[in-house]
Amino acid sequence: MMEQVAQLLLPVYDNFCMAFDHQPETDEKTAQWIAGIGHIKTQYEQLISAIGLTPIEAEGTANPELHDILDTEPAEGKADDTILRVAQTGYMFNGSVIRPAKVVVVKNENQDTNESE
Repeated sequence: MMEQVAQLLLPVYDNFCMAFDHQPETDEKTAQWIAGIGHIKTQYEQLISAIGLTPIEAEGTANPELHDILDTEPAEGKADDTILRVAQTGYMFNGSVIRPAKVVVVKNENQDTNESE
């Protein structure tokens, strides 16, 4: 039952975070409003943690058990399957993945494929 509640909360939290990340430029009129919204975001994060949800780490090499790869991009100096960015945070509920993180990873072209013997 609690896992179902957690799954229902996540899309609402995602939308809230997206709106918070795209807040208008701060001026005297909006500064207090933005601070208040920031406090609500903190309360939401505390609620999510209290019901047993934890965000999935999305750094380093992608792990198919924790990450869904949405796309690949070349990146000089980075190894294949290195996470470049997170499109959507994944979550675990009491140690089990309930939503994998959606990520973009490195995939460099293999320059050795046309070697002649």
